[in-house]
Amino acid sequence: MTSWTCTLILALCGAPLTVQPGTWTHKTEANFAAGTFDATAVSSLGELQLARKTQVLVASEAAPAVVWALATRGDEVYLAGGADRCVYRLADGKCVKLAELPVAMVCCLLADGEGVLAGAGGEQAAVFRVSPAGQVKQLWADKSARYVWALASAPGGGIYAATGAAARVIALDAQGRPTTLYEAPKTLAKNFLCLAADGGKLYAGTDSGGLVIEIDPAARAGRVILDAAEEEISAVVPDGAGGLFVATADASKAGPDGAPAAPRGDSS
Repeated sequence: MTSWTCTLILALCGAPLTVQPGTWTHKTEANFAAGTFDATAVSSLGELQLARKTQVLVASEAAPAVVWALATRGDEVYLAGGADRCVYRLADGKCVKLAELPVAMVCCLLADGEGVLAGAGGEQAAVFRVSPAGQVKQLWADKSARYVWALASAPGGGIYAATGAAARVIALDAQGRPTTLYEAPKTLAKNFLCLAADGGKLYAGTDSGGLVIEIDPAARAGRVILDAAEEEISAVVPDGAGGLFVATADASKAGPDGAPAAPRGDSS
């Protein structure tokens, strides 16, 4: 009996020695899709990185098919649905349609003390004001451009708008009267995709050439301050100390697993 017991113990102890380690190599974003992320994120290049902890505010089945832009006003969160032409507000875990605009798509949002401003596009570039009650007022429209890709606050209750395709930065006063501050030569860009204001200057990012252009509103002049290796400048954010954070993109690497993707800006 003792001998049998010892044999069992030896057999059980020896069994793990026959297990061979397995190796898995994850190279693409799709490889990580089946996993559960906890304070981590994976890039479109398949790189696993530390990230902020996230909280789902509204389930995907209750949200627009595409969330093209976000804006906040106090505790209020506004969404742009892109090609569904709608502006939404998050309330009690629900996505409530605030307004549907008479445009092809809603490209960007900017919240202010009166509600939210929406930059839109399609047959013409346009800016709308949407009140918290869902009332819509068109502030400005221009058929010589097709999209308003970005908005920024301007002094005196006005706003700045970045457009395409023609790449312009326009100042709108509180009544919606426009002044063109800068228009990029077509050899530089067809669209300004992003816009930021800081220290009396404006900073606009292009859809081609990877350029950040500093614009002096008073002089109505601009100069290139960054020529990035990537084709697109997708975001420009002041760092509060006179510098900028700049996000770049390359269409050849932006698709799943590195497959080419269509550029964001209009090319017509």
